Amino acid sequence: MSFDGLHIVVTGGTGALGATVVDRLTNVGAVCHIPSRGEKDAANHRVKIHAGIDLTIEEDVQAFYAGLPDIYASVHTAGGFAMAPRKSMLGSASPCAESLNIANSTTWSTWRKSL
Repeated sequence: MSFDGLHIVVTGGTGALGATVVDRLTNVGAVCHIPSRGEKDAANHRVKIHAGIDLTIEEDVQAFYAGLPDIYASVHTAGGFAMAPRKSMLGSASPCAESLNIANSTTWSTWRKSL
């Protein structure tokens, strides 16, 4: 399957899982847009890293998606993993809560962009 020239957002695209997703997508021709809190170097010309985007801030997410060309897909791999009992991961300051906040913001903005 060819994704030649299709624009795809990969949140968490500089992490271990996300970088693998980006690598696979660019190998089949996709242009990957990666939101990032800090400056990062792009792996190749098909990778566009957008610095200064905090996925926990809805306004950042909205501005990021508003500035993109038409996107074909959005793959969400952002968030952390923490080994802990389930009860300790449900608090508002937990890594799980931050991941859910990221997922909600990016999913809402992706949906709105597609309209």
